[in-house]
Amino acid sequence: MKLCKSGIRLLLVVILMLTLSACVNVGQQYGVTIVIKENGEPLPGVEATYSGSKITGGTAGPSGGDGKLIVQRIIGTVEISLSKEGYFFDPEVLMVTKAGVYSVQASCLPQINKVAKPVINVSKDLAANRDEEVTFSLETEVGVNYYYTLDGSQPHSTSLLYQDPVVLTPPDTDDESTIEIRAMGKKEGWRDSEIAEKIVVYQAKQDETNWNDHFNSLDGEEFFKIHSIWAVDNTGPTESSIFTLEHDAKITGIFTYHWNADEDTFREQTISLKKDDNTIYGPWPVKAGNGSWNKSNVNWYVFPDQTIPAGTYTIIDSHNDSWSKNSETGNRGMCTVKGISYSEPR
Repeated sequence: MKLCKSGIRLLLVVILMLTLSACVNVGQQYGVTIVIKENGEPLPGVEATYSGSKITGGTAGPSGGDGKLIVQRIIGTVEISLSKEGYFFDPEVLMVTKAGVYSVQASCLPQINKVAKPVINVSKDLAANRDEEVTFSLETEVGVNYYYTLDGSQPHSTSLLYQDPVVLTPPDTDDESTIEIRAMGKKEGWRDSEIAEKIVVYQAKQDETNWNDHFNSLDGEEFFKIHSIWAVDNTGPTESSIFTLEHDAKITGIFTYHWNADEDTFREQTISLKKDDNTIYGPWPVKAGNGSWNKSNVNWYVFPDQTIPAGTYTIIDSHNDSWSKNSETGNRGMCTVKGISYSEPR
C-alpha cells in the first residue's frame, strides 16, 4: 500500500458524461466517469459504492491503473461513496444529481487514526409480537459522534445522531419483518469507523383467537354433521360430504377435521361449497384450533356469514388428503355446517 503524509490534499474530479442515446420509460440515463488524482497524478485502487435504486446497470470499483471509475446507466439522484485504504474523502458521500463536473477534496490520514467500529447491543434480536419493547444501544468512546440508520441504508453525518438507547418502533405490518440497524463513528481528524450492522426480526403477528370457542358460540343450528369417535384413516375421503338445505340460509360456520395434518398445513387452505348447479360459494380462508389431546391446528373452520339459496351442496376442502374419515363416516370427510334458516326466500 502506498503511504502518504497527513494533510496532503487530493483532488477528485468527477466528470459526468451524458449518454445521448439512452432513454427508457423510467427516465433519462447518463454515464458517470470519476477521475481520481493525487498531486495531479492518477490515483488507482479507489473503490466506489452506490446507494439507492437509481443504478440500473452500474458496476462497482475499484478503479484501474488509470485512476478512473466508470458507472453507466444512472437515473436521477445517486449517492456515490469512495474509499481507499489510508485515505479519507470529504464529502464522504457524493450526490450525483445531473450531468456536469464535480470536485471533491480528500485528505490522507495515518492508518492508526481510525475510529473503532461501533458495537451494537440489542435487548432482543427476535420479537415474538409488536407489544414487546426492543431497544438498542451503542458502546461509545469519548470524542466520537455516532450516527445510525434503521432502514439498512448507509449512515453518514446527516443521519440520526446517537445519544441514548433507542426504543425501536415496531413495523406497521402483521407479517414477519425486520429492522436493520447500521451505525458508524466519526471523529474530527480521524478516519471514519467501519459500519456496524444488527438486524432485529419481528415475527408474524400470531392469531390469538380461540376458534373452537368461536365456532361453538355461533348463532343458528347444525344443518349437517358427520362425526365419529373411532380412529381415523391415514388417507383422505373417497366419498363426498353432501347436504341439502330446504330453505335459503345464512351459513355462519363450517368445520372440517384434519387429524393427519401438520401443524402449519392449515395456512393458505380454504373451504368452499359447491351447489348442485355447479355454483361455487367461497372459497373462505381457514382458521384453526387445537383438537383432542391438544393436538395443534387439526380443527379447521371457516366463517362465511353468507346467505345461500336452498339446494344440495358439496363441501370442498382444499386439502382433501388430510381431511379425516373412516368407515363409520362412510369414507366421507368429518364436518359440521352451522347457520340460520329462513322460511322465506332471500
